Amino acid sequence: MAITAFVPEVWSAKLLTSLKKALVYAGPKIVNRNYEGEIRNAGDTVRITSISRPTISDYVPGVTTITPEPLTDAQRTLVIDRAKYFAFEIDDVEARQAMGNVMSEGMAEASYGLADLVDRYVASLYTGAQVANALGTVVVDTADKAYTQLVRLGTVLHSANISAQGRWAVIPPWYLGLLLENTKFTDASASGTESAALNGW
Repeated sequence: MAITAFVPEVWSAKLLTSLKKALVYAGPKIVNRNYEGEIRNAGDTVRITSISRPTISDYVPGVTTITPEPLTDAQRTLVIDRAKYFAFEIDDVEARQAMGNVMSEGMAEASYGLADLVDRYVASLYTGAQVANALGTVVVDTADKAYTQLVRLGTVLHSANISAQGRWAVIPPWYLGLLLENTKFTDASASGTESAALNGW
């Protein structure tokens, strides 16, 4: 007969942290967070003002009469129309009996859940992109097609006078896999320019 009554149960003091996907769309390099400090409450409207570009005219020394033009402004609004919250509780007795820091782990899980919700909401806004910027539906199933689509996207951005500095593209893992099979993407010298693959087109 085996002795089983004296075998203790061991509880680990380390909490198991859940695996979390990388958040992409609401990241600081993708969305503009310049006006967050202006937001106080849900329902607020932040008015963002921009200034017109002055007219550039020809100048002939001794001939041209310079007449200043007034600057005009335009305004767009940022309406805060969504509000979310989280709440959880830990009984004082449970907190004392629990192994590990339950409160900080609960806060980390709740914070991630909120960030993930924001990320998915921002991702859903792609349907609001201007029609002129859409390339249409294309089946991308080869390394060449994946690379060609990025080139086409670059052409659209150039045509819209979007600065090449700071450009980015969000792609799923399978698309990156196709790009990594193409030397035009992985070898800067094969792309026709030494810096295209590193800095965008």
